[in-house]
Amino acid sequence: MSRLPRLTGPAANDELIDQLADSVLNRTTHIHPEPGRGADYHCLNLTSYMGECMAPVLVRLREVTASLRAAEDRTARALALIDEWELGDVIHPSAADHLRRLLAPEGGA
Repeated sequence: MSRLPRLTGPAANDELIDQLADSVLNRTTHIHPEPGRGADYHCLNLTSYMGECMAPVLVRLREVTASLRAAEDRTARALALIDEWELGDVIHPSAADHLRRLLAPEGGA
């Protein structure tokens, strides 16, 4: 992951992600030539296109990952503060539990 920070430029938008998904589906579902019957230029073309689009996709991945980590850090700080308030009798235990449930990931406690 040391090379990922060196990527610059705009992140991939939803349209590019959809186009890449279409290319992946197209590449996996078209009829491939039998082995020994020549190159699969259709697949080679799609693979080349997808490779050219990867920098913005990786930038988007980096940004989303950073955003997720920041949200997880904020949640951890909020949970620690709720624990502190509960221990200091600043907040009622049932209110603290309610806040913890709100901050829990879906399917969490």
